[in-house]
Amino acid sequence: MLQGAEHVIVAPVDDAADGWIRDVRNRFDPIAAAIPAHFTLVYPFAADIDTGTLGKHMTTALAAFPSFPVTLAGVSGSDGRYLRYDIKEGNDILIAMHDQLYAGPIECHLDRHESFQPHLTLGRIDDPASWRAALRELSTTAPRMTTIVRRVISYRRYTDGTRLIDNNVQLRHAPGLGPQEAPGAR
Repeated sequence: MLQGAEHVIVAPVDDAADGWIRDVRNRFDPIAAAIPAHFTLVYPFAADIDTGTLGKHMTTALAAFPSFPVTLAGVSGSDGRYLRYDIKEGNDILIAMHDQLYAGPIECHLDRHESFQPHLTLGRIDDPASWRAALRELSTTAPRMTTIVRRVISYRRYTDGTRLIDNNVQLRHAPGLGPQEAPGAR
């Protein structure tokens, strides 16, 4: 049995499997192979809740949310090592989801010392000069793109780097956003 697990809840960007996001993450994100491109909704917290209870909470907290578009444009840096794809539209819905998810059984894990700023992490570079060079490059090559958030997953992150997905909650289909994928797709 793996030890040292934390839960994380994210909204995957399923259509990032091809294209610019995938290429950038493969270059700069050390977890690109372990977890899909995503918007983090609940930051890592101690695994003091079983996955079934967490899944039920996610289903309840997200029941009112239909699938929705998020428009990304521009790249910025954070903490002198992270590369972030910035959100231009859809930010308010991601914040509302974050707020709903932090209610109930995981409310005690909400860190009120920092405000929540949704974004898509493109990479982490610990060398300051390399980070600045990547930020300059990506600032000029980042396309404006719109993706549809259709599901939210939770996964366990272990101290050895292993990540195991345990819950997959499909959002309600929103008319006009194309066909809804079957649960578990991708």
